[in-house]
Amino acid sequence: MNAGDDIRNAIADARSQLSAADSHVRQMADLLCGRLKHVNHHTLIKLKRELRDFDAHKKEWKQ
Repeated sequence: MNAGDDIRNAIADARSQLSAADSHVRQMADLLCGRLKHVNHHTLIKLKRELRDFDAHKKEWKQ
C-alpha cells in the first residue's frame, strides 16, 4: 500500500467512527431528558449555545 491508500483508509475509518458516534449520540440524548440538572454547567452552556441554531417550531436546524 502507498501513502494515498493509507489516507483513503484513514478517512473511511474516520467516517465510519463518526457514523457510529452519531448513532450513540441519538441514544444518549434520550437518556439526558430529565437529567440535565446533573450535567456540568460548562457542558450545559455549550449545549444551549448550539441549540440556539435549532428552530423548535419548524423542527429543523437554521441555515
